[in-house]
Amino acid sequence: MPKRVHSASDRDDSESTGSSKRTRKVADLADVCQEFYNDVRAHKTEDGRNPSESFIRLPNKRASADYYNSISDPIDFTQIQQKIHSEEYTTLEQLYDDIELLINNAKSFYRKNSSEWKDANELSRYVYSKTKSETIDSHYFEEFFTAIYNAQIDDRPITDIFLFLPSRKIYPDYYLIVTKPIDLKMIAMKIQNNEYSTLDDMENDLLLMIANARKYNDPKSQIYKDACALKKIITNVRNELDSALKSPNDRLRLRKRDVLLSSEVANMEYPEEPDDEEIVPSQTDDADSETSSLGDEDDLYRILYNAVRYYKLGAQSLIDPFMKLPNRRFHQDY
Repeated sequence: MPKRVHSASDRDDSESTGSSKRTRKVADLADVCQEFYNDVRAHKTEDGRNPSESFIRLPNKRASADYYNSISDPIDFTQIQQKIHSEEYTTLEQLYDDIELLINNAKSFYRKNSSEWKDANELSRYVYSKTKSETIDSHYFEEFFTAIYNAQIDDRPITDIFLFLPSRKIYPDYYLIVTKPIDLKMIAMKIQNNEYSTLDDMENDLLLMIANARKYNDPKSQIYKDACALKKIITNVRNELDSALKSPNDRLRLRKRDVLLSSEVANMEYPEEPDDEEIVPSQTDDADSETSSLGDEDDLYRILYNAVRYYKLGAQSLIDPFMKLPNRRFHQDY
């Protein structure tokens, strides 16, 4: 069969069809970019504040010359909107990069915990949840938890003290000082209930646990020092997980387990609160009251046990690591 000879009009029609397809593709991308932009701009905090309002326009060059001396590639939401309208974005990732640049500029220039820094941090959390949460395998949260739970310093486990919150009866002042108490059991329960959508959310809870320990305990205490060491471990593990997420060829090698560690910890029971009569009251200068409690030999043993059980060095209880034997599964060498 002879080959059909294409006329000039055929070629024109073909080129016109290809051009229209490209135009539709660009228009579709612009719609997706606009939708994402609108979501970010409309995002509000729990108290109804819109964090993106701080970054609609760049600071005035005359009034904020130091900003332009510090930031080499300034950008604001107005510029991003203009780029969407002019269809400058050829991929959605380019839009993500511009928003990330805006956020990083703000966090780099403004003082930490300033209103602008907090707004940028809130936007970072929201954008991360929008762009990353769907790609995060739930096992990443499990790996994060397992790495922290098994953290050691010189072969000494350091997370046992963070497993359960302090007793309300023995340490009532803890709950006056710490307004947002959290422990590893609570974090494990949130993993099991799928309450974490991003690694940021889980990391923030772990760092809150560390901040609480440092807030309540004496800086010279061992628990304070362990909290500082654990904070560094949390940051390192998070960086490793981020690297695994970003590199398709370096995905996290998940370890198969019959039972997830977070499940075991979540199902642990909190230690029973001691009876009121078992709690040794604060020592007084009244010698009579100190000796009047001494009775028979059983009483002496009980008093000695309670004195050791509830003794504190500053704000730190020394006996907590010895209240329960190590878990057989994780400390078989013991």
